[in-house]
Amino acid sequence: IREGVVSGGMARKLIEIDGLLKTLGEHASVSITSPAKVARELFTYKGSGTLVRHGSPIRVQIGLDGLDREKITDLLERSFSRSLDAAYLDSVGDASVYVGGDYTAIAIIKRRDAGHYLDKLGISEQAQGLGLGATLWNRITRDHPNLFWRSRPENPANKWYLSRADGMHRTPDWLVFWYGPDARDRIEACIADALSFGHAFVEPKPAQTKEAAHAG
Repeated sequence: IREGVVSGGMARKLIEIDGLLKTLGEHASVSITSPAKVARELFTYKGSGTLVRHGSPIRVQIGLDGLDREKITDLLERSFSRSLDAAYLDSVGDASVYVGGDYTAIAIIKRRDAGHYLDKLGISEQAQGLGLGATLWNRITRDHPNLFWRSRPENPANKWYLSRADGMHRTPDWLVFWYGPDARDRIEACIADALSFGHAFVEPKPAQTKEAAHAG
C-alpha cells in the first residue's frame, strides 16, 4: 500500500483486514471472496478468492544470547528426529541465527574456511502451513549470496534443496548443495569442508509428529 501497488477499494479492504488480524492473533487469516464462492474457498485446495494473513517475524542475530535454548533444542530434535548432542549449542559461537515465529523455524549459518555454511535448518509443520519456510529462505538468500550445506541422501527435502541450489555433489553419506560460487576451486573447497566434520546428533528419537526436512 505504501508503495502504491495496491490502491482504492482493495487498499481500504487490506487496511481493515490488517486491523482485524491484529485482534485475532498471528495464526488467523481472512478470505476475500463472493458469497456464492465461500464453500469453494473454504473447502477446496484451489479456493476461489484471496487469502490474507500476517507474515511471521524473522529474528536475526549473532550467537544465541537471549534466545530460548530449550525451544531451539526441541525444534531441532523434532526436525531431525534425533537427540541433539549436548555440546552442539555451545559450538554455535558467533554464527548467524535466524528464528522464525515462536521458535517454529530456525537456521544457523556458520562462517567456515570455505564460506558461509548452513549448519542447521529446521522448520515445523505449523511454520510450513504459514509459509514461514519460504520467508526464512528468502531472508537467508538475501543476506548470504553464497552458501553451501549438506543433507542426508534420504532427506525428503532434497528435491526442494536442489531446486534452490546451483549444484550438488553426491557421496554415499551426504549430498552437498551450494549456490553462489562458480569457480571450480571454490566449489571443491565447499564440498571438502562440508564433508570434513562430524555429527551434531547422537541417537534417534522415538517416532513423533513429522516436521519439515532439514539441512545439517
